[in-house]
Amino acid sequence: MSRLKFYEYKKVEENLKPELLRGLKESPKHISPKFFYDKTGSLLFDEITNLPEYYPTEKEISILKEHIGEICEIIGENSALIEYGGANLRKISIILDHCKGISCYIPIDISTIYMQSSVNQLLKQYEQLTIMAISADFTKSIKIPDIEKFSRRTVLFLGSSIGNFEPQELLHFLMNAYETIEEGDCLIIGADLRKEPAILNRAYNDSKGVTAAFNLNLITRINREFDSELSMKSFRHFAYYNDKEGRIEMYLKVLNDIVANIGGEQIAFRRNELIHTENSYKFTIEGFSDLVKKAGFKVGKVWTDNEKFYSVFVIVK
Repeated sequence: MSRLKFYEYKKVEENLKPELLRGLKESPKHISPKFFYDKTGSLLFDEITNLPEYYPTEKEISILKEHIGEICEIIGENSALIEYGGANLRKISIILDHCKGISCYIPIDISTIYMQSSVNQLLKQYEQLTIMAISADFTKSIKIPDIEKFSRRTVLFLGSSIGNFEPQELLHFLMNAYETIEEGDCLIIGADLRKEPAILNRAYNDSKGVTAAFNLNLITRINREFDSELSMKSFRHFAYYNDKEGRIEMYLKVLNDIVANIGGEQIAFRRNELIHTENSYKFTIEGFSDLVKKAGFKVGKVWTDNEKFYSVFVIVK
């Protein structure tokens, strides 16, 4: 019997195109951060997570290692480990190396090609592991096949991606996740904490320009998806911490006037116009706790690193 089952929600990429085009036609222009994660974008994000300025990865890994015994107890026996946006191999390997009760690993990711590469590596590394890979937009409600046959279900959502949601979107996302699991099951969520703006600004404006390349890859994707000819030289990465809103805001700044045919429509870009590509909210322990309670969860555990830069929440249905 195959150790891998693969489910693809039909035409994921094609279904995203109208949303991308709609965002470019609105004022102000915006592109959802989920469009970052084509194959190139996913690889660039992996590179970002290893940058010295980008602290969340190392902080989160240190928390996982410190509390791995408790994590294995939470996951339990005959369990399904569901990961949204999986898989960062460094993080999931910490869990798979120690937690032996996992019957099935279920990564759910919008980037099919990137996920296939990760899954193939995991199948080689863990010879007893069974994987059910699902290519889907996990911001929408998802039905996981045969999920009820497992004694316990644990959802991972690591990497502080939870901060990309607007507050109401985040509440809706958590409520969807609530419906995915059963009473007593848990979500383990990484949430970046508020801190000195200078630290945050460095994390999203790294000296090697990898985050800039990650942001600008959206232009490459637009050209590919719509057969357009936007020049990368006409756009620049721009990111800063908005202290009042408690979030990093990331944009593509337009450097000169452009009119381009995108998806059969003439789209005008004006010099100095900002195209919004991401918010990354930073949380307080109290604020995030209140939010998960509104979604119906109880806060089970909250772990932080020594500097309290980063947190991992265990929330329970």
